[in-house]
Order: sequence, then C-alpha cells, then structure tokens
Amino acid sequence: MTGQLFINGNERLQVDTRELTSGDALEVLIVDGRDDKAKWVETTVEHNGYSYFLTGLLGYSPVGLFAKVI
Repeated sequence: MTGQLFINGNERLQVDTRELTSGDALEVLIVDGRDDKAKWVETTVEHNGYSYFLTGLLGYSPVGLFAKVI
C-alpha cells in the first residue's frame, strides 16, 4: 500500500485503506535538508500515548507524508 498518511475517524494513523498500529514498518518519502533531494527512509510507526511518531525521524510529523507499507 502506498499513499499519504492521515488520521482516520477512529483517531488512528492510516495509509490508503490500511489502518496502522505500533510497530508497523514503512518507508516514508522525506526531503533531505542537506541536498534538498527526496528519498525513501525505512521506519516504524509508534505511539507515545498522545500522538504517532516515526522511529529515527525526530522532527517529522507522520501526518501528510507519503508512505509505503513494507
């Protein structure tokens, strides 16, 4: 599944038709600030009791990023 990450009506993170849970593996498309090039980065979805985040990608909100479920 590939698409833009969003929060669905159940307050869960979703891509395309797939509702994600903590530990799900993704590749997300981010722009590298060093050379302004887009690249796919492997990560996992986690939740801290308040909001979703992506491991290893501090400062990036998952909502709105393009992602591929792997």
